[in-house]
Amino acid sequence: RVHFTRGSAHAVPAPDGAFHVALSRHAPLFPEEIDRVLSPGGVVVAQQIGDEDARAVREAFEGGAEGRSAGHEIAPQLGAPEAVKHLREIGYTLARFEEYDVPIVFGDAASFLFWLQKVRILTDFDASRDAPVLLNLIDRLGTPNGIVTNEHRRIVVMQKPQAADPPA
Repeated sequence: RVHFTRGSAHAVPAPDGAFHVALSRHAPLFPEEIDRVLSPGGVVVAQQIGDEDARAVREAFEGGAEGRSAGHEIAPQLGAPEAVKHLREIGYTLARFEEYDVPIVFGDAASFLFWLQKVRILTDFDASRDAPVLLNLIDRLGTPNGIVTNEHRRIVVMQKPQAADPPA
């Protein structure tokens, strides 16, 4: 039997210990809430965006160097390392930790622009205002196969401790 619930990651609409598995993809991790809703022995599986995601794009918009815009707010990365540390401190075991950093290719400038507008790497991206940086990026990252940057992800699987035996 499977039951899916959608809700806020910091206040899951479920009773304590309601789930055997908690899945999180590209959402902040709230260790206390994960612990509350997982049953003893339950598993949390999380895929998070890594700190090095879209490295060249982030660097271009951080400001300070020629061809860069200044004053952009780079969206913060999610707290997977901190959450993992906290869960380990309260007894969770790390069953698996994987990390990958691979190229991501956009076939054309329109696809790249759509991605920049929707992924929210920059909290205040504006295609018109940022056109000079955008054109510079397309020129620098462009290849015969398309516009290339990178995708950095972390995958974490942790298991909650089993319930302690009641005292004799």
